[in-house]
Amino acid sequence: MRRQGIWQRLGPAILFAGAAVGVSHLVQSTRAGALYGLGMALPVLVVLILKFPAFAVGNVYTARTKRSLLSAYSRLGAPYLVLFGVLCFVPFFIVTAAITVVTSGLGMALIPSLSSDTSVLSVSAALLAAVCCLLVVGGYSFLDRLMKVMFVLMTVATLLATALALPKVSWGASLFFPQDLWTKESFVFLMALLGFMPAPLDVSVLQSYWVLQKQKTQEFDEFTAWVDFWLSYIVTGLLALCFMIMGAALFWQSGQELMPKAVDFSKQLLDLYTAQLGAWTRPLVGLCAFGVMLSTTLAIVDGFPRVMVGWWEELMDFKKLSIDSRVQAKENPLAYLVALLLLAGGSWLILYFALKDLKQMVDVATTLTALVSPFLAFLNHQVFFASNGELKMAKSLPGMAALSWVGIFALSILSIAYLTLV
Repeated sequence: MRRQGIWQRLGPAILFAGAAVGVSHLVQSTRAGALYGLGMALPVLVVLILKFPAFAVGNVYTARTKRSLLSAYSRLGAPYLVLFGVLCFVPFFIVTAAITVVTSGLGMALIPSLSSDTSVLSVSAALLAAVCCLLVVGGYSFLDRLMKVMFVLMTVATLLATALALPKVSWGASLFFPQDLWTKESFVFLMALLGFMPAPLDVSVLQSYWVLQKQKTQEFDEFTAWVDFWLSYIVTGLLALCFMIMGAALFWQSGQELMPKAVDFSKQLLDLYTAQLGAWTRPLVGLCAFGVMLSTTLAIVDGFPRVMVGWWEELMDFKKLSIDSRVQAKENPLAYLVALLLLAGGSWLILYFALKDLKQMVDVATTLTALVSPFLAFLNHQVFFASNGELKMAKSLPGMAALSWVGIFALSILSIAYLTLV
């Protein structure tokens, strides 16, 4: 493998950013701003900090060991591997369905003829088919190059749209401390928001598989992994704040309610931006929103099947734990294809039977991932920091190890509180 510039060597965490900025940002952050102004900005910042160690493990562990996180989980014991599958696989399908319908809704809102002549189910099926074909034909290399371009474009477009929206914000104490922030309903929404902020913790496992793919063709060492992750994580957090500001600027205290259906929600979003910022901004906002969701769709539809195949292989052979067997294991394109089709088909069936309410579907998906987060944060801590773990990084990174424990505790308290109240 020849040495290349740092931008060429980056990638797995940019895919992480692509997976992160979809539903959590465009839908949930916008809803947070619309409903509570910037009252949830601080909880979002806190959860971004608390989840940082767990997400970083996905990049850095695999860059250092050349093994996936699922391989690390299997070393902790087969029960952990089984529990991961039980807790995460159902949300995989619900999350994919939610992301697909939002992306399809935006596409239909941008092309008016589709809104009147075609059902969202048909567009969702076409979108899933197109994404699957791109991934099968282009592979990881294509996805890596495409996501870098989309990452830059959606970041620039989002920052420009936010700058245009800032003069519309009603600044004042109530913007940060709205009266209806301290209610049971707001806490339930907060759990849904934080569950996907900046992404479900199972995306850390996806990252590890993207690192393995990257290492097949390019140098990707531990230093590069840290740079890759820091850059992507900071931009992801900034974009979350941007969408919350735009939601507060255009929806908060306006009397407008976000529509429950995907196409209606997407059209309403674009119409409101156009009305508030000017008709000339519609292409910019459309590019920003559709780019955000398409990047998420591509990343998720590629990553989930990789994890499904990896989980099955680890489960069937979890006693075979030599480093060489993991590094030299050959890819199974047929297994990836089967998992890809299974994910696409299953997600479409969820849309077919449960498409009536976009907000409810998104809240179910995000809340499920929030409830699973403490378990995944604990697994990643054991893999990376624990004294009886493989790397024992608590000695060299004591501050991050302590932050990891605080994150596990805080996520557990939130999950228990949610189960108690709901």
